[in-house]
Amino acid sequence: MSTIRTHKDYVSSLAYAPETNKLISAGFDDQIYLWDVNAIATLTVDNSEVTCMNLHGATNSIYCVDTDPQANLVVAGGTEKLIRLWDPRTQEKLMKLRGHKDNVRAVKLSRDGTQCVSASSDGTVRLWSIGEQRVIRVFQLSEHGIWALQTDEHFRWMYAGGRQADVTAISLIEPDINYCVGRESAPILSLCLDQKENTLWTSTTTGISKWRLAPDNQVTREKLASKSDHELAAPYSKASEWSLKSIPPIIDHKVLPNRRYILTKNSENQVFIYDVLLGRCIKNLGSADFAKTIESYAKTLYVPSWFSVDLKCGFLQIVLEENDCFQGQVATKHVDLNFDFFDENSRVNLGRFMLVSIFQNWANLQKSLESAQSRPESLAGSETGSKTDTECFRDDVKDELEDDHTIMKKIIQEEICLPKSTPILIHESNGAGKCRVLWNMIGQENIANTLTENIPQWVKDGVLKTPNNNCVKVQFCLQPMTANIKKPLPILKKDKLTAGDMLLIRKVAKHVFEKINVLENERIKEVAEDELTKVGKRCVFERTW
Repeated sequence: MSTIRTHKDYVSSLAYAPETNKLISAGFDDQIYLWDVNAIATLTVDNSEVTCMNLHGATNSIYCVDTDPQANLVVAGGTEKLIRLWDPRTQEKLMKLRGHKDNVRAVKLSRDGTQCVSASSDGTVRLWSIGEQRVIRVFQLSEHGIWALQTDEHFRWMYAGGRQADVTAISLIEPDINYCVGRESAPILSLCLDQKENTLWTSTTTGISKWRLAPDNQVTREKLASKSDHELAAPYSKASEWSLKSIPPIIDHKVLPNRRYILTKNSENQVFIYDVLLGRCIKNLGSADFAKTIESYAKTLYVPSWFSVDLKCGFLQIVLEENDCFQGQVATKHVDLNFDFFDENSRVNLGRFMLVSIFQNWANLQKSLESAQSRPESLAGSETGSKTDTECFRDDVKDELEDDHTIMKKIIQEEICLPKSTPILIHESNGAGKCRVLWNMIGQENIANTLTENIPQWVKDGVLKTPNNNCVKVQFCLQPMTANIKKPLPILKKDKLTAGDMLLIRKVAKHVFEKINVLENERIKEVAEDELTKVGKRCVFERTW
């Protein structure tokens, strides 16, 4: 399998020329490329370069492209509301076919390259003579857009569908002969003809279906003339022979305050809760009001954002980036990691744990995890007084890393990990893809070198070393308070001005409230206590003040 990344925007259409083994691709970046499939098939990790031919001339997004079996002619349509034709052998533009009043959504070329049919958002399908550069016939099928076309091998029958959800069969030999193949429940996006089985496959916004076509002897002029208007309007097949319902795409989401769970809403207004650490849906809330559900899950908690969400494909894609990945430091109790080996003050870096969980079977990280797991507990925190300060610091960092890996290994053993079929994509900062593997393939030897070469350095450092977090710091100055106190504050020693690398501002406010008596009456006390309950944000302070 090879992945080619030349287009700068979505690839909207592909066409294949079987006799010359050529592939044509068109996209929203106004570009059309001609590829040699034989050259693509020889691509490897070491030999990843392939050349292609660019057919210049399009000035707007391209929706559709087609070619003949020899790739002697290429036709394309898009937002220009016309059809362009090229000769790939000379890379020359040949002509433009004008007539559509809206975007051209589909185009099909005959095997001999003498005719083509096109469908448009203006609701028409047009049959063109390429040699005469004119339209032969216009079929007004709908007031809505026609988005999909398919023709048989001999260019005798044409099948069309679109927003109206009807699949229509039209004879290109006898234009008065046409019938409704079937009626879908959602707009039709594409069609695929199986001539051997005499069936037509449809894909819609809700699924895939297979429809039985009428035999040729049942759609003659005589047969159709004997039917009433009601019979002619009815579809040939009342129901599809086979169907597969698609999963409704996610159209909205909200990351919940603890940055572990995501609330989603799909196109059918169904609300779900997803667990980022588990990589799956954990709760179906049904047809709930999305805004009210968000309010019900709101809480006074602040966790820095450590990932972003992409919904372009209709499902959740979790994106980890260098600048944010290691910012999600949070108390384990706030993200439902309530295990016996954690205490009340235990914390976890969610981004780092996510990376360790993803790459736990990567050979280099596997060695580190095994080393941490086999390390005798008695060695943890042992004194090294005979060593230099630098050596002690390195040992402290190593111990911290091994302790961290030990904890993460324990979390993973509690089955807090991704499903085996989860795809992992590694991208450049500019969006260009580098590597795509399934989670359960990461430990395989045949892709070990590929992973090592493509995993970004910041990811390697994040899982193999102790990451140097650029913590958000709050600068402040301490001054003795002399007003309304019973006795002056004592001189504060340096060892009294230290704290952990993360403090809850609620605890700081509570300490000030309890230790410094500045309140004059119970009313002020009640107001202060009420204000303290509203304070919930986390602030990260420097380790030494």
